[in-house]
Amino acid sequence: TASLPVAQGLEGAEILISRQRPERFVHEGLLNQLRLAATAQRFNSVEWRRLRPQLPQAAPQLRPSELALTLQGLAALRSVETPYIEPVLDAVQQLASYMNPENFVDCMVALATLQTPQAKDAVDALVRGTSESSELHTLQRGQVMGCLEALVQLNHPSEKMLQALLQEMPSAWKMTAEELLRTLRLMKGVTEISKSHKVLDMMCLALADATGALRSRLRGQEQ
Repeated sequence: TASLPVAQGLEGAEILISRQRPERFVHEGLLNQLRLAATAQRFNSVEWRRLRPQLPQAAPQLRPSELALTLQGLAALRSVETPYIEPVLDAVQQLASYMNPENFVDCMVALATLQTPQAKDAVDALVRGTSESSELHTLQRGQVMGCLEALVQLNHPSEKMLQALLQEMPSAWKMTAEELLRTLRLMKGVTEISKSHKVLDMMCLALADATGALRSRLRGQEQ
């Protein structure tokens, strides 16, 4: 019915409005520690242990980019304790459809690193919310590869998402030797998780392209 999109729009607006807050965020110290952990800077483990009990309260207030940062920090810390990870995963499910492609990739790579069983619903929501995005073309080649690798690690054979990401893969002839080897390993992983004929057809074309480019590079080195 026509009222359904309107209701969904109102619900989305209410979610985003609920994340409006004063200029000074009371959980900024917590976010800063997660940021330091994610970027391997001067992380303070004592300060983290003091602040992490705030996560259940902070998670519902986080914006998409802050949720992605939080997951990256938790992944760097390998922190999957239920009281801390579950509120974040719940918030990811709620905001999944509001993630931009960069936030989406950051979340997927972090979840693949965490490898926690509680993450399945969050992964499903992220893939469902992003698989039809028209903005995936904004991703850089490393981000595309990282997201495909995350899907393989998470054993998530979403046909729409795999197709969308494979369409954004650069030509093998423009890749470095390291990227070619990474691509070949990635292709093997995708074929192990997907039984989609469309995906496998795309993989065959990409594999032939990558193999041809790699052989050309090897011949060039021999001459």
